[in-house]
Amino acid sequence: MIPVTQDPFIEAVLDRPDAERLREYRHRCAQSLIFGLPVLGLELFGQRLGGPNAHLPVGGFQAILAGWIILICVTPMLIHGFFMLVRRRLTGELVIGICALSLYALAGARWVESIHGYIGGFLSAGFSWAVIIVAVWSGFQWWRFSKRAPGTYRR
Repeated sequence: MIPVTQDPFIEAVLDRPDAERLREYRHRCAQSLIFGLPVLGLELFGQRLGGPNAHLPVGGFQAILAGWIILICVTPMLIHGFFMLVRRRLTGELVIGICALSLYALAGARWVESIHGYIGGFLSAGFSWAVIIVAVWSGFQWWRFSKRAPGTYRR
């Protein structure tokens, strides 16, 4: 069995060219904005859409939209970050991914509690902050990689 640090597939993923990373971050930024703006809109105006129980469908829609961002944007960040951790290097992607996933899980738990009536209201700010963190990180990385010349990725 090949050790994880010498697996050719993992090495190919970790050492991919800047042009591919640029495309990846551009797509992540677009996904997080397309699905994140409705999450932020629901955060700001969702309670005005219904009566006293408006937090139930609003939180559900936010969970679905932010869940897509977690699936499409955060999962690759976590995988890449864990593989870099195998190389004994902590990356910002891993930290941002863990923060976004934690905020999403906390907001999801609060929403489920609000469904069962354990808490009076629902604060869906966790979904919004998870979306904001991923969008800002992806946008920054897109900008950073667009400034680099192709093939100059440094480890």
